[in-house]
Amino acid sequence: MQPAYVTMLAAELANESSPAHIRNAAGLAVKNALTARDPTRLEEYAQRWLSLVPDAQADVKSKTFSTLSSPDARVGLVSAQVISSIAAIELPRGQWPDLISQLTAAMADLNNIRLRQAALQTIGFTCEIIVSGSGGGNGTCVCRCVERWLETGQCRVYAYWARG
Repeated sequence: MQPAYVTMLAAELANESSPAHIRNAAGLAVKNALTARDPTRLEEYAQRWLSLVPDAQADVKSKTFSTLSSPDARVGLVSAQVISSIAAIELPRGQWPDLISQLTAAMADLNNIRLRQAALQTIGFTCEIIVSGSGGGNGTCVCRCVERWLETGQCRVYAYWARG
């Protein structure tokens, strides 16, 4: 994965003046460069992401995260998928430690319903990917967010693994 390629795609995803179908295609291209069903290919893609220079990784994450608040809900959904794909690589390795706090802060933004919805979708996708990846698809991930908007402005995320 070339840094210029992935950062260009992230920039297009974040470009509010581009048509939604172009933005969605750019986001899906990033997601597809990070995920695969085949475990060998998945690890290869993860290593490609991890080999990117930190500035390129940060740029992609920043642009993708900012796109969660897009007025077009479909673009926000694609951004949620990209973020969850990155999270599936980084969180198990102890990277991106502030992701959940960023998402819960986004969910606390009472003035932006699109951002709140996309942040919750991101948490759901992230939970689903991480649990299905670690469990071989033999279970179900149930994610729920317990809101405490009035008292703390935060929310806690609990992931439960239920064997089928």
